[in-house]
Amino acid sequence: MVTVRLKAVVEYDGTDFFGWQKQKDRRTVQGEIEEVFARRFGRRIVVVGAGRTDTGVHALGQVFHCDCPIHNSDAPQRENIIAELHKSLSAMLPPDIVCKTLETAPPGFHARFGAKRRCYRYYIHIGRTALNYRFCWEVSYRLAVGKMRRAVPPLIGEHTFEPFAKLNSKEKHYRCVVYEAALQKRGDTLCFTIIADRFLHGMVRAIVGTLIDVGRGAQETDIFARILETRNRSLVGCLAPAHGLFLEAVEY
Repeated sequence: MVTVRLKAVVEYDGTDFFGWQKQKDRRTVQGEIEEVFARRFGRRIVVVGAGRTDTGVHALGQVFHCDCPIHNSDAPQRENIIAELHKSLSAMLPPDIVCKTLETAPPGFHARFGAKRRCYRYYIHIGRTALNYRFCWEVSYRLAVGKMRRAVPPLIGEHTFEPFAKLNSKEKHYRCVVYEAALQKRGDTLCFTIIADRFLHGMVRAIVGTLIDVGRGAQETDIFARILETRNRSLVGCLAPAHGLFLEAVEY
């Protein structure tokens, strides 16, 4: 028997979870996955995620690693064992979590510390939606999408994003490098995409709340430039609801 580090990509509907991170007496994504591993192996298997999504936040491409005991066999046989493990885990997981891939991790792989880029998407729907109300922020007013798009570019680059972090966040530092930020519109749905090396607690939702202020005319298009220059937290908009946010992908 040898211990093998595995890498998995999971998708989950965050509606009924108190976030990713395991908490006592609360249903979490990490807790559910670790419970399934414990039933499968008869021992606790620690699962380490790429990011700790908040209560209600969804994921299409959350990544985790774990160290599992595998029968000491040659590489082809080991891959077969991992494929069978993937099947059994998929059958055991609850319906709001799907294990999309499970494979042997590269040497030294760490799901959190090895991540180079993370991509989040936030969905806003103008008006009501019966099918997607659990997965977007419904707004009842018109938004000036052109102004919102013109407000986004100052976010790109390396900046101190402290005003967008939740108060009392336990961060070693507040600098993040944003590689891409863009707003797209399809019908009555807006999608804000942001890719960065790291994200602060509450950062994306605070950015989206401020972006909505631009769209409804409560702020001007230079708002992000002013916030990043002055670090004035009072200029930041409300925290957008968690259920519109998706962890789309993690790059290594």
